[in-house]
Amino acid sequence: MNRRMAVGMVMALVLGAQALPVAAEDLAGGYEDVQYDVPFVDDGQDYHTLDLFGCQTAEEARPVVIEVHGGGFIGGNKDSNVMHCVGYAENGFVVASIDYCTVPKEGTFKDAVQDLFAAYNWVAETAEENHFDLNNVFLSGDSAGGYYVLLSDAIWHSEELQKYFEVTLPAYTPSGYALTAPETDIAGKKEDLGKGGVAGHVADVLGEDILTDEDLMSHMDLYTAVDPEIFTGIYMLTSTEDDTTRASTLKFEEYLNENGVEHTFVDYESEGSRLIHVFNISNPEYPESQKANQGLADYMLGLVK
Repeated sequence: MNRRMAVGMVMALVLGAQALPVAAEDLAGGYEDVQYDVPFVDDGQDYHTLDLFGCQTAEEARPVVIEVHGGGFIGGNKDSNVMHCVGYAENGFVVASIDYCTVPKEGTFKDAVQDLFAAYNWVAETAEENHFDLNNVFLSGDSAGGYYVLLSDAIWHSEELQKYFEVTLPAYTPSGYALTAPETDIAGKKEDLGKGGVAGHVADVLGEDILTDEDLMSHMDLYTAVDPEIFTGIYMLTSTEDDTTRASTLKFEEYLNENGVEHTFVDYESEGSRLIHVFNISNPEYPESQKANQGLADYMLGLVK
């Protein structure tokens, strides 16, 4: 069984979505300008690949979205975000949707961060051929991917974190960060050990050794590792029916407000659809999802230089 098939049940558990036993090619809704499984590290690992949207038909450099999928850190892959990326491409972006190793099966949290920055650097290194405008690069992430986007923001602004995770910054700084239902309290995950449910399952798979590693958690704690001002300008959304990361997302919203950090937060209520965790990713056909996804795109378009 390949990785795409193996993560289906984890995706259903963590994202509240249908399992994805079909090829990504069948998920793009007829959109044709997609290049699947492009390696950003040439080692044959499928979690070192990305999908490109809109690059082949672009005739000049376009704003870039780098998409970071969710999956509770322990599962998931870029297939779940295909239609989300198509939406960005249809708004005029070129999109790189990246994979990264899961924890702890395929690697450590340090490995996952290094995968992300390898992909970020690949974007810089291939900018000309893929029509990436490095003056307008945005990071978009959902759930655990949203956490990784926030951590990436922190790393961009902290030499200590760059040294700890042993990463090199690419030749650009992101212009903005678009987050869907982000997990934000990684250091607090140890409280979920043995509790059951989705949160307990994720914590138990990550394991006590990881979640009680004080040195690691101190470098991954969004609330203490960096000055909150570095999060200025992010766009973050959730839904009132999200029973997976809503509390964590609201905690970060409160933290930003308490520290006077300018940002945008949107809390979607149902207009007739069931707005489960990352509803706009798993059910892009909902009218609420269309509003949410257009809001994300409009936020980034408004920052294009």
